Amino acid sequence: MQDPIKAVVGKNKTIFHFQPGALIQGKSALTARVTGPWKNAGEETLDWSYFDEETIDCVLGFFHGRQYDVPRQSAMNTGNPEPELVLTELDAQEDTESGSPLATRSYTGDAIVLHAKVYSFAQHYLIDELQSFALTQMKDCFKPCLEEYSSSPQATSLSLVEAVRIIYSCTLSSDTNIDAARIALRSFIASSHENLRTFGSAYSPSVLQG
Repeated sequence: MQDPIKAVVGKNKTIFHFQPGALIQGKSALTARVTGPWKNAGEETLDWSYFDEETIDCVLGFFHGRQYDVPRQSAMNTGNPEPELVLTELDAQEDTESGSPLATRSYTGDAIVLHAKVYSFAQHYLIDELQSFALTQMKDCFKPCLEEYSSSPQATSLSLVEAVRIIYSCTLSSDTNIDAARIALRSFIASSHENLRTFGSAYSPSVLQG
């Protein structure tokens, strides 16, 4: 039996241990990393400190069951969301002053961000099946996200901005080859611009070029 592989995850440097077989994912860069001469190169530990624990939990769920669950998304789908949370005192103050409802957490927005993070992991390690699954899950959140926008516009806008930042920072694009997640986010925001009233003030339009 092979020795477990250690990974350092997230900004808190949480230690995860994996059996190497769980990380073998087709012809991916992760498979090459796990099955290659990593021990001889003195690289026994995987540095996943730039991925948070929630993202890695989703990734592992997919590796073991070819799918993963996003609790916040599931709560919205069943009509039993977690208690709403005010983002910050400043957000609440701004909304109160403008006469709008308190900014609450955007559950589908949070789910979109998490799917974007999983997509980023898959993109980094060239895991096509995970990348495709995360993209499909993210796109499935778009319609519920619009429905949720009316009750938490600021939180939803911030989530979309964060998803755009993640996807555009982890993918490359050219005139002839535009990343699928970029296309999906750009198309959703463009087609929903009339409904996303506060989104325009939360990001620079140049972010969505390319």
